[in-house]
Amino acid sequence: MFRSDGLDETQIWQHLAVHASRPNRRFHGRGDFRLSDLADRTLSLDLDETPPRHGNVTGWPVAKDQQLALARELAEVSSATPAPSE
Repeated sequence: MFRSDGLDETQIWQHLAVHASRPNRRFHGRGDFRLSDLADRTLSLDLDETPPRHGNVTGWPVAKDQQLALARELAEVSSATPAPSE
């Protein structure tokens, strides 16, 4: 995941293209959420800036079913944005 604060839509997609693209794969969309959405769920963001603006969501439970439940909660509060047409 990466921080998108201060970036407009075009800059967000450009950042993804430069720092997250992989050969033979394309983006179908993205999910955006606020940092407070993590704290509300006992998760946190560990910034490592490699690549720029990158971070890891930490604090996930060990049990897979609890991870999935938490991921579903986060998905519910995230906004979905489809990738721009090529």
